[in-house]
Amino acid sequence: MRAAAGGAVVTLLVAGGTACGGDTQSQPQTSTGQNQQKQRKAYDPATKFASSGPRLPKAVLLDVEDSTTKTLAAPHVTLRGGTAWAATSQRLLAIDPETGRGRATFRPEGESTEYNARADGGRLDIVAPQTVTVGGRHLVVQSFGITVRGQGTTPAHSAIEIVAADADAVRPAWRHVVELPKEFADLAGSSISTAVVGVQGATAVVRVKDKDKAGVVAIDLAARKVVWGERHFTPVAVAAGQVVGLVSTGSWSPESLQARAVRDGATAWTKATEDGTAVAAGPGLVLVQGLKGKPFGNVTAVVIASGKELSFRAPSGHGAPAQCQYDRRSVVVCASGGAEAFGMDPHTAKVL
Repeated sequence: MRAAAGGAVVTLLVAGGTACGGDTQSQPQTSTGQNQQKQRKAYDPATKFASSGPRLPKAVLLDVEDSTTKTLAAPHVTLRGGTAWAATSQRLLAIDPETGRGRATFRPEGESTEYNARADGGRLDIVAPQTVTVGGRHLVVQSFGITVRGQGTTPAHSAIEIVAADADAVRPAWRHVVELPKEFADLAGSSISTAVVGVQGATAVVRVKDKDKAGVVAIDLAARKVVWGERHFTPVAVAAGQVVGLVSTGSWSPESLQARAVRDGATAWTKATEDGTAVAAGPGLVLVQGLKGKPFGNVTAVVIASGKELSFRAPSGHGAPAQCQYDRRSVVVCASGGAEAFGMDPHTAKVL
């Protein structure tokens, strides 16, 4: 299957999927929505894609375009019920998927540092909004790196602001500033970027970056407080009560792929790597390049729950993909550079 990477992935999202991680419940469609869906022909597995449709707001495309407006990746969009939710470096947007028009905008109250982390290559590290049920309420959440202004003798410092929107009413639910753990005390720059990589129960796993420094912070969304944090651990995917990520403490230090328990950060399993890269690929897999002992360039599918390695054969000319999207049904679409994409089974890692 070959298609333009950006268009292929976006079509999957708007056609009825949602981003990886978080609550999988969906709201009932209205009769109008059901009729509209019946008029569209579905392909399962997805082998064809629509070539046209409503254009997303410019604010959504800004983060995935370079200075020439070339699209570098799929916009960061989650479809829930009859609303498309888009994460951008400046705000969380609720969009009508039929028309592409915005329904609501949700911004952090703090001074966001997210846009400062943008380069000419865009903000491809943003993650689509996550959905979660907290106290019986369906929420859509996004994190923002912010600068908390100094007061008196207290200097300005970096923090995380969680913006939560009511997924059903499409209106603000709450905003909350979460202080970074002491391990992140030296992250005081103006280019802090964050992303909610996934949610388990009511705990959000947030990636925190400042230039070449990275780490993970687990936040209890019900209590609105940090559960644990870890420097030098870059989270990639969340599933089966675990967060999988890459660990590196320096250019001469051992590297590894690790799974940590979302509830307390305890290590479940670990695999040595050399210049490793990893990407989430569906509800329970990560695709990893650089596992120690594997042939150069080998890409391996790893089961998040157990660390088991599955047989995976990347299409000719494809290395580790830059990103993958899951349609919540039967297909993962991965973009691996250039203008091509490939589809794979989300459970067996078989390329379709």
